[in-house]
Amino acid sequence: MSEKPMGKNVISAGRDINADTVLAGDNATLHVGTQKINLPDPSSFNINEEIEALKAILAVVGGDRQTNVNSAMMEIEGELNKPDEAQDKDLVGETLERALSYAQKGEKFTELIEKIKPHVLKATSWLGENWNKLLSLIGISV
Repeated sequence: MSEKPMGKNVISAGRDINADTVLAGDNATLHVGTQKINLPDPSSFNINEEIEALKAILAVVGGDRQTNVNSAMMEIEGELNKPDEAQDKDLVGETLERALSYAQKGEKFTELIEKIKPHVLKATSWLGENWNKLLSLIGISV
């Protein structure tokens, strides 16, 4: 059996890697987990209140993209201020995905994740099944 080089951050897979995360490094440790949950009924909450609460939390995430996060959340509010029949849920979903992607780079994102989760869960429920992918941004699967 041949000796594998150590200390070179080599990852070797026989065939497939079935994971979202692969970590390379000497003596590296990674703890990763996802939660599996059921989404709440969209009629059980007010989406405007959820977005307002999420906007307030994300306003302090920090980092180079804070302005982008704030702008995206304001775009969502603008869309939600339209009459229900005129709201574009796909636009809201795309913009929320963008806001969360920017927020992930923020200095306090990890610290705020537990506060962010309930609002993203409800927003995802309101947006519909096509937007369940947002949950992976906060470590949740359905």
